[in-house]
Amino acid sequence: MRLFFYLDNALTFTETCVNSAFAQFAPSKSEPTAFSTLLLQKAVYVACNLLTLGVGLWKCKSMGLLPTGTGDWLAFEARGEVSASAILN
Repeated sequence: MRLFFYLDNALTFTETCVNSAFAQFAPSKSEPTAFSTLLLQKAVYVACNLLTLGVGLWKCKSMGLLPTGTGDWLAFEARGEVSASAILN
């Protein structure tokens, strides 16, 4: 359950969340929710959230929760017909 919240928090950083998070730090002369206000700080914030998402996905992979092997997809593979020569050999 913790892992779900870990990944969910990393995914909820949409543009509106970023702008609202930095609105209180905006200079008084500019629009607080404008995209160009505090652009470098917002870029670092987004990069840190992407890093958090990457660490969460790496953790899922290391625990075996991501379907990365061929055995994980066997239910979706179609079986071929068996030829008569293969049965007789």
